[in-house]
Amino acid sequence: MNNIHAGFCVFCGVSIDWNINSPFCKICFKVLITKTSRFNRCELAFCHGCGCYSKSITVEYPLCKMRCRPFDRDSALNDDIYIQRLNRYKQLKGIHSIWDCFPRGDSIVINEYCISDLLSVIEDDGLNTNDVFDNSISSNKRIMNTLWMWEFGLPISLPILNKDDNYLIDGRHRILAASHLYERKIPIYCQTKRIMRSIL
Repeated sequence: MNNIHAGFCVFCGVSIDWNINSPFCKICFKVLITKTSRFNRCELAFCHGCGCYSKSITVEYPLCKMRCRPFDRDSALNDDIYIQRLNRYKQLKGIHSIWDCFPRGDSIVINEYCISDLLSVIEDDGLNTNDVFDNSISSNKRIMNTLWMWEFGLPISLPILNKDDNYLIDGRHRILAASHLYERKIPIYCQTKRIMRSIL
């Protein structure tokens, strides 16, 4: 399964390019936008992510709860949707990570690192790296949100490693998500004290 780059019109359900900010086909957008009152009170029916019929679709959040809506990453709620999607993501294979590798303004260097080296750093923080979903509910939701972005072809920012202290400043769950997809190497931002002094 390749990463998905297409979506569905939330009004008529036809296949369109993914754009969560404007999840309408050209025809529906033209009809709705010319009739502002109808646009403001239009009843949406289709999920922009998977095209399923759902009463939970809104203009503000045109994604269904069952499959496509990202989790609240700080929530520890263990409900049926969480369990169903956890089982699905445990089986998810065949997609690849997509990273936002644009240079940052603070002169952080981008290097490619072996996942195995990064996992040893993560283990020091107490996260289980053998089974990435054998962590807390909120940790699992962060991993699933990362996989969700990659599944829909969306890039995510790189993890940040402090090379001097071998400490991950940011991105533990992104690394675990890449590990779940059996990726061997990923790009990450690397900071050193020398770089930090030049910024200051």
